[in-house]
Amino acid sequence: MAEDAVTSVALPLGVGMALSAIVLTGLYVWRANGEFDRLTRSIVEDAK
Repeated sequence: MAEDAVTSVALPLGVGMALSAIVLTGLYVWRANGEFDRLTRSIVEDAK
């Protein structure tokens, strides 16, 4: 007779945290490469 496998709650929570960290990092990089670079370029041009 096969025994039931038990997965603790910590494993899915840990995987979820890791995936959310990857997604949030990707969103930040996407925004930083667009909006923040434009703002920085504008500030540098205005300072010249």
